[in-house]
Amino acid sequence: MAAALVGASIVLVCAFGFLNGFRDASNAVALTVRTRALTPGIAVVLTAGFNVLGTLAGAWLLRAFGTVFVTVPAGSGG
Repeated sequence: MAAALVGASIVLVCAFGFLNGFRDASNAVALTVRTRALTPGIAVVLTAGFNVLGTLAGAWLLRAFGTVFVTVPAGSGG
């Protein structure tokens, strides 16, 4: 029962993050294009680039902190 709740929580958090990213990216592009700070092409390229950088940074942090806080016991029973 607890594993199902944890799994459902993880799925919901991932779905929220995914949908929230859509709204943030579109708002960032719309604002910069509307104020004529950037052209639409440059705004989309910058948004995509920073989304990729954010994903890579998140993966790096997850790996860095995961190896520090989570220890896997040694054994042959896998």
